[in-house]
Amino acid sequence: MDWDYQFRVKPNVGIIHSKQFKHWRETGVAFEFGDATYTNANRSLLSYAEGKEKGKSTLRRGYWGDVAVSPYHAMGTSAFTGLGAAVQGACAAQLPEGLQPYSAPCALKYAPGVTKDCAQRRAAELFAIHSRHSGSEQWRHHAVEVAVFNLLSQLHELEQHGVYTLAVPHGIYSGLGQRPTATEADSTTASDAAASSGGSASATAPPRSSTEGAASAASAKRARCISRSLTGVSIVPHDGSDMRAMLQHIADRPSHVLHGSVDVCVLGSKAAHLLAEPAAISSSQQPGGTVHCLLRANAVLVAETARNIVKFSVEQCAAFERKLLGMAAASGLAFIARGRDLDGETHAAGSVVTPDKHASSVPNSGVALGDSLALRAFKYASTALDNPDVKQGDNPGAEHLIFANFTDMQEAVKEAWEHSNST
Repeated sequence: MDWDYQFRVKPNVGIIHSKQFKHWRETGVAFEFGDATYTNANRSLLSYAEGKEKGKSTLRRGYWGDVAVSPYHAMGTSAFTGLGAAVQGACAAQLPEGLQPYSAPCALKYAPGVTKDCAQRRAAELFAIHSRHSGSEQWRHHAVEVAVFNLLSQLHELEQHGVYTLAVPHGIYSGLGQRPTATEADSTTASDAAASSGGSASATAPPRSSTEGAASAASAKRARCISRSLTGVSIVPHDGSDMRAMLQHIADRPSHVLHGSVDVCVLGSKAAHLLAEPAAISSSQQPGGTVHCLLRANAVLVAETARNIVKFSVEQCAAFERKLLGMAAASGLAFIARGRDLDGETHAAGSVVTPDKHASSVPNSGVALGDSLALRAFKYASTALDNPDVKQGDNPGAEHLIFANFTDMQEAVKEAWEHSNST
């Protein structure tokens, strides 16, 4: 455990505390809250595995998932801070000309009485480090607290359509229970009354106290926000078993609901092979479905790298990432950027939010968008991967690679990749 933590976890995501990581590896318990005592086993993830015992097929019940990487990476190692202005320049430098993610300003709503700068600063303080780059550096918060902040933020945005804001510095739960201002409550109450009376407020409605009116308005607003948040959203999870056959089934049926209709596809590291067609194993025809049959024009594909797999060495992680780039480029998907470079509004744990982040070494000036995208995967593989900028804790490896399905550039991407490999 200690070897995995010191050499694989801490350099990339030091916000995962060593005691939490050790506790997870020994007990399988990752998140503890309050004074609860976790003495009973969590059987929600139990499943059966097929095997043989004394020559007979049998099923064994148990937990057959990951017990090494830990679940902290899912929710506890990065958070939305809103500090896009601080890193916007570096993010723009990472992208080819013609792709500007910040072309339209995003209208973010923060809690009443808290300024935008204050809210952003308090969110970024979740990743504060004392005595940085010394033998006694210490993170102010840990992964469990960041996970709670992320969960509260997601639920708050679903219910309020606003950014979850900490009322006091470092107070994870301090944003709960915030009430709308008197003006917001009065306007919402008036609109509800007008809607219920067919366009005009009823003069015979019984009077209500200001407290009751505010509570009723807040409840009505929350219900409307939840309804709008989930309208038109479809999420299709899949465990990956027999995925080739399912993708082949979709590819053979253009009328299938998922054929060419997916806007965003997320591939875990265990499913990265679905980017390329399988090699011929025998004379029998094997299912050869790939994820490309799901993508619509200009769709985005997010592929997870092997950065967080603790059993891989640094060299193996780089080889995995290079293989991922190759499979995507060979199929015509344009490499856009690393996840951290593209999403400048997210503070990745282990990095430093400063405007002077290292810009990409890929030259963009004077290069057409199509040519830049076509050569981008090879240049990234031959520069960033072969010559990594190793400064422990400041520049962790990429956790995700972002690709785009630009249908009019697929052939250029394929030709550039083949030419680069041949030369």
